[in-house]
Amino acid sequence: MDDSSVQWEALEQLQQWMRIPGSHLKELRRRLAVSLGVFVISLVLGMVGAEPVFAFLKRTGPAAALELHAFSPWDSIQVYMQMAGVVALLVTLPFLGLQLWLFARPGLTKAERRTTLFYIPFGALLLAAGILFGYLVVFRIAFFFTAGVAGNMGLKVTYGIASYFSFMCNIVVIMGLLFEMPVAAMFLTKLGILKPAHMKKVRKGAYFLLVVLGVTVTPPDFISDFLLILPLLTLYEVSIGCSGLVYRRRMRGEARREIGRVE
Repeated sequence: MDDSSVQWEALEQLQQWMRIPGSHLKELRRRLAVSLGVFVISLVLGMVGAEPVFAFLKRTGPAAALELHAFSPWDSIQVYMQMAGVVALLVTLPFLGLQLWLFARPGLTKAERRTTLFYIPFGALLLAAGILFGYLVVFRIAFFFTAGVAGNMGLKVTYGIASYFSFMCNIVVIMGLLFEMPVAAMFLTKLGILKPAHMKKVRKGAYFLLVVLGVTVTPPDFISDFLLILPLLTLYEVSIGCSGLVYRRRMRGEARREIGRVE
């Protein structure tokens, strides 16, 4: 099967899956609305609890040795919103996964329900791991690299609190979302939209996009790029393996059901 045939098959599967009956579409909208409400509530609660998170981040990492400044009256509000946004992301994404599982649950077999329910805690774990990796590794490498360049140029850098935390949040949020790749691959494979063969066919293009993303997020030096790109490419290969595992199980289940109908 050539590349065009594989891509056309994937497109047909996606179009077939998106033909949702009106009653199901209403249910999907309701669950998405509930998830949006949880996000808003988490955002508000995150703003209430942002102060201890801010204090912790200010005591640890590069910020511990810095004197941070506010250059506008809105800088403090921006930082609080960023802290609250990360908290809301941590709470809402697992909840959204649960809502999508509840939406798909009536169409799944008992065995499939048990299997797909595993995606929710697995996805939450990967999200947290991505955020930690972004903060403990990528952000620190990027920060110390830029600080080193400024030092070599004989510059005295004045750090704004909004710029510092914006730089940090951009990295950790991107890494958290990218660590969700294996779960997304398993979920789409379970729905019949994705196959491991599709991911293998577009591997070169996916590698190129991940490399571009890695180079864009990190400073322009080889070591920083390599430390970020290597786990991204590894995550893509892990996603292929997870997709293959789900696909083989789905094919075995369909074969057993077909044998049962014949008998």
